[in-house]
Amino acid sequence: MWFSSFLDTTSLIAKGAISIITNYLQIEKSIFGNSDDSKIRSSSIIGGHLFANTNILEISDSVFEGGYAKKGGAIYFSAFGNSHFLINRCRILSNQASFSESQSRGGGFYIEN
Repeated sequence: MWFSSFLDTTSLIAKGAISIITNYLQIEKSIFGNSDDSKIRSSSIIGGHLFANTNILEISDSVFEGGYAKKGGAIYFSAFGNSHFLINRCRILSNQASFSESQSRGGGFYIEN
């Protein structure tokens, strides 16, 4: 996915802007952002902007801003197999993981293997 924008997306019961299960995901020069802090925030959400259940995840030259989730305020990476995760020249700004202090994980990103 290249040169894409996902702005002010909301999901009440699932994941953020993108939820994908695949072997390989590459994101380049893309923007994920929420500008309205008053949006409904669901405590069941994982991956405020991106939920990726993949073997290989590569993200470059992209911005993730204003994401909110219980796990992975911006990105939730659920790895399987011999996984590879690369973030290169990205800005991950003002994202938040919140539900309760004992259950929130990864304001910017969360990796589960």
